[in-house]
Amino acid sequence: MELTVEKSFSKNYYVLFTASLYNSLYRASDNVWRNTRYNGNYITSLTAGKDFRVGKKGKNIIGINIKLFYAGGRRFTPIDLEESIKQREEVRDETRIFEDRVADYFRLDTRIRFKHNLKKVAWEVSIDIQNTANRKNEFKRKYNAATERIEAKYQQGIIPVLKFRVEF
Repeated sequence: MELTVEKSFSKNYYVLFTASLYNSLYRASDNVWRNTRYNGNYITSLTAGKDFRVGKKGKNIIGINIKLFYAGGRRFTPIDLEESIKQREEVRDETRIFEDRVADYFRLDTRIRFKHNLKKVAWEVSIDIQNTANRKNEFKRKYNAATERIEAKYQQGIIPVLKFRVEF
């Protein structure tokens, strides 16, 4: 099931909201239905932006944009810790394929830009802050033979991106 609500860009702003509920399963040769790796069960996103006209005759623009993404965590096959310790390498419990999930995924991106419009050319400078909330989303779990523990691996935190663009 999916829901989309959109306010197209007019009056100097836009909004797009989407939400999906789903179930991604497969039936194996043993005739048992199981989750796929990507069965997070839900995804939501919100994208919005607003432009402010500034300067002489309002010909320049300051823009603010956000992207918010929230989704159910990716599925994985659990690690059999006892067997991994015995074999000194990671062993997955193949009787429980894709039964576990990493934590839900959350990400907020923000962008601020300034656009200077001239008669025949325009230039724009912007700063994008990806993962503004500095959420270290869990990506996967791995067995560490040196510590004999299961460890979570995380994605990167804040990523700033500075951009300069010229339009002719």
